[in-house]
Amino acid sequence: MADDPEITLETYDKHHVKVPKSIATRSAIINMMIEDTGDVNEVVPLADKSCTLNIIQRVVDYLKRHAEFEADQAEDDVVNAYDKEYQEQSDEIIFQTILAANFLDIKSLLELMCKKVADEIKKCKTPDDIRDRFNIRQDYTPEEVEEVKRAHPWIYDKNAKEVLQSFAWRHRIKRIAARRSSCAMFRMATLQAEGASAWKHAAR
Repeated sequence: MADDPEITLETYDKHHVKVPKSIATRSAIINMMIEDTGDVNEVVPLADKSCTLNIIQRVVDYLKRHAEFEADQAEDDVVNAYDKEYQEQSDEIIFQTILAANFLDIKSLLELMCKKVADEIKKCKTPDDIRDRFNIRQDYTPEEVEEVKRAHPWIYDKNAKEVLQSFAWRHRIKRIAARRSSCAMFRMATLQAEGASAWKHAAR
């Protein structure tokens, strides 16, 4: 369409994906890059490693469907059903989608996938459950535990051992997530789960 030209995105693995401008510019980063060049015919390179053809196709599908939902004023149940199905992917795709959404600055997609991670964390009852679920090796040293004790003495006010172990492991999860994804929003997902856990603990 003349009033909605196609933008060519170049994925990290050097594939070209044509996307209507109205869809592509739902990414704040892509919108900024187009505005900077002033040329819709210029190829937009996506330099982050997460932006492979497979992930970008998934991101574009999400953006197109949500544009349709908005145009059709779709019921919340319809949107929620699509979002729930979209979340049901392998851990690798989930984490790569989080990275891509973070890089592209697509807040709704970022929040959706981080919520999926938070929901998975909330299903875990113990630190061992979290390690098993995310295939994370336990290497939290006694020195690091002591560091947490010094930084957060309030944890000894009540049920010290249980709270310390829980807090220390969540602290470790956030550090691992930072190394694994370099994504602040993933750490926000763990904080969502942490907050829910703390609320349940206080309600006992």
